[in-house]
Amino acid sequence: MIPTAGDRIRVTAPLVDEPDTSMVGAEGTVVAVHNQGTMMEQIEVTWDNGRRLYLLPEDPYEVVDAG
Repeated sequence: MIPTAGDRIRVTAPLVDEPDTSMVGAEGTVVAVHNQGTMMEQIEVTWDNGRRLYLLPEDPYEVVDAG
């Protein structure tokens, strides 16, 4: 499922380009999905843990509550 603004998401495994595994299990709210043409480029998230980190489409996440 492609997330949209307002969706709640959870990181389900280590992120592709992030060696720190502390984000596994982190939850947050999608602020925006930035696209270039027909390709999803980045998912902007406000994380509950206060961290600022965008997700990439290939990062392991799940939508836990559609906004």
